Amino acid sequence: MVLSHISLKVKVDRQQHWCVKWIKENIGAMCALSMLLGHLRVFVQRFMFEIEEFIRAGKVAGESRNFGVRGEEHRKGATLTQPNPTSLYYKYPSTEVIQEAAPVSKIGDFENLTMHIFVGFDRQDEKTLAVLCDVQQQNFVWPEPMCKALKAFKWHDLTFRNKQLQMLSFLWELFYELTLSSAANVSESPGFEKFLRDFARSD
Repeated sequence: MVLSHISLKVKVDRQQHWCVKWIKENIGAMCALSMLLGHLRVFVQRFMFEIEEFIRAGKVAGESRNFGVRGEEHRKGATLTQPNPTSLYYKYPSTEVIQEAAPVSKIGDFENLTMHIFVGFDRQDEKTLAVLCDVQQQNFVWPEPMCKALKAFKWHDLTFRNKQLQMLSFLWELFYELTLSSAANVSESPGFEKFLRDFARSD
């Protein structure tokens, strides 16, 4: 699944980026954790019994931009009267506007979407953050070359730990992206947009 995703959604000149290597090194841990959490069973059950179809995975991990903020952004997206030209996700307006449009536009049926939070962390829980970001014990793989590249990467004024938390959030987002049905998935993103989307940069 990972290799197929990279081949289909990541530009060729980005497929050897250090974050792609990091994804591959940690995908096994992601599979184990999702099994322990019972998440893959949830996806299979919902698919088999047509309870609900998941159409997109997302992430938010900022100190101030959190689940509450992201939820409000989605609420506003559900009431758009015109397509958002800068967004791949909000490229269709709300169904109140497009109800007479072609069926394909039902992809913009935001009023009937439900947002589920599968994984989260508490920034006040220092013990958990230490476990997640420990480069010695490495519950997640944090190779020295990758850590060096991440420390050197200019990412606002984020500390190294905050960069790690962002990377882990990207990793969870991509993992759940891989569990979505290709027929239902409305995202065209490669994941890890900070590094893999074409921003005309060479880092």
